[in-house]
This record gives sequence, C-alpha cells and structure tokens, in this order.
Amino acid sequence: MEKDLAKIAPSNIQAEQMILGAILINNRELYNINEF
Repeated sequence: MEKDLAKIAPSNIQAEQMILGAILINNRELYNINEF
C-alpha cells in the first residue's frame, strides 16, 4: 500500500508553486503555512 501512495502525483501543482514562491519571496511565510 505504501508503494501506491508514492506513485500519486500532487493534486494541485499551481497551489504548490504559489506556496513555494511566497516562501522564496518572504521566508517568514513558512511559519504561517506551517500552521496548516
């Protein structure tokens, strides 16, 4: 079952890119995102 989970692609690549971009622009945002 663990192997099946490893094959699942991210469900929203655009959202992940936005989060990474926010962290690159302002790394303090990482603490806000980490709360989720």
